Amino acid sequence: MKLLREYIRGIMEAEDTAEPTINVQNYAKGKVSAVLMMGGFKIGYVLAREVLRWKYCVKDVEKLQAQGHGEPGADPDFPTLGPQLWAVGSSQVDQGFRGLGYGKMLYEALIEDIGRQAGVRGAFVGADECAAGSTSKDAQRVWKSLARDYPSSGNVVYVGPK
Repeated sequence: MKLLREYIRGIMEAEDTAEPTINVQNYAKGKVSAVLMMGGFKIGYVLAREVLRWKYCVKDVEKLQAQGHGEPGADPDFPTLGPQLWAVGSSQVDQGFRGLGYGKMLYEALIEDIGRQAGVRGAFVGADECAAGSTSKDAQRVWKSLARDYPSSGNVVYVGPK
């Protein structure tokens, strides 16, 4: 029993002093995740997938293209030769770590990795609602915060060359 208490105490102390780390993983072509670890435990993640078209948010892409982001005139419904389209399908930050900026850190790591992958084509990254999914109120707050750091319209940000 004493060993168990020492083990638990060690884990709790490691959690208090550990710095958060974010690992970005590419599972296969078209799927990327960012995982937030602290003290050896996963406390959050964000997962995105490349999509061929968005059911919604097309006007946001067109607005960004009109501003010079992405290929002007490229068809946002079929961006085969233009910028990639990505939808953030799910995200989660453990309850005790919400409101501390970790969600935004996760999204930024994911968006930057998508930008590196897209290269000169660039990429539009949007909320799940762009691909006919849903976006929570917490995630919408993160998208609003990201809009201050990236070219954006609605819940869509652009990463790549202008």
